[in-house]
Amino acid sequence: MRTIFRWLFRLAATVLLLAVALVLGRNFILKQVIEWQIQSRTGMDARIGYVNLGLLTAALRIEDAKVYYPADLGGVKLLEIPELYLEYDRGALWWRHLRIPRARLKVNEVNVIEGRFGLPPPRKPAQPPAPPATGNPIPWLAFDGIERLELSLGRVKFSSPRTGGQAREVIVDLQDLTLRNLKSPSDFTWQLLPVLLAKGLLSGPN
Repeated sequence: MRTIFRWLFRLAATVLLLAVALVLGRNFILKQVIEWQIQSRTGMDARIGYVNLGLLTAALRIEDAKVYYPADLGGVKLLEIPELYLEYDRGALWWRHLRIPRARLKVNEVNVIEGRFGLPPPRKPAQPPAPPATGNPIPWLAFDGIERLELSLGRVKFSSPRTGGQAREVIVDLQDLTLRNLKSPSDFTWQLLPVLLAKGLLSGPN
């Protein structure tokens, strides 16, 4: 009985130590996972300075994030994001629904190559998996939308080989623009479009 008790004690101690290690190292692990996901899905490198997933609060904060174009596009910086903050609904998440009551996104710089406002097409893996029927990249998690997004955008650079690599910079200086009820990329686009047009952001490179 003593032997069994000792083994049970060791097992419990091991599980406890692993649980503590996961809790303490959750932010580092999550940071690595996010960087790897960006790389695997887009072929672009991502470097993140800070990630914090709250334990007592249902919130995720990412700071000092940079995403770079692939080497065949020069490896230049695509995005510079000083802060991404998300509050999520734990109750909805329990039922496999992702609902974000509030989010804040601050973008210092966007670098658009060839006058395209968006990401380059993702690289195809050797054996691409079949897409889910719903089109959701996380098939077991339904996206219920972002109720409120506070968006800040500093500047956008346009560059093209036709202009000899010279970039045209547009200072947007957009501070805390509030977008509501975003359930799809088209909702984001249509709410942001009037602002982009007013700033002359969609005219592309000269």
